[in-house]
Amino acid sequence: MWFKIIMWIVLIGGLLLQIYLSRRSSWAWGGIIPAIVVVSTVIMFNRYDLSFTYSNMAPFALYLVLQLSIWSKERVTYQKKLQKELEKMNAIDFR
Repeated sequence: MWFKIIMWIVLIGGLLLQIYLSRRSSWAWGGIIPAIVVVSTVIMFNRYDLSFTYSNMAPFALYLVLQLSIWSKERVTYQKKLQKELEKMNAIDFR
């Protein structure tokens, strides 16, 4: 019971951390959590001798896809924010 609660907290915390890291100026910060997901998946499959079936891989793949989509979306948001700031600066310069 407690293990499941802690696991959900870690997974949701990972998503929130991914949002924060993806908004940083360097694009590489957003790649930390997906890299950790891939490494931990490989370690878990090797350590616990899990077979590579759909039912075993689906949760890890889904979480990885979710992390990568957050990374992509937040990078686009960051670029739009930079573009708006640049447009404001150009508007001030033209006055």
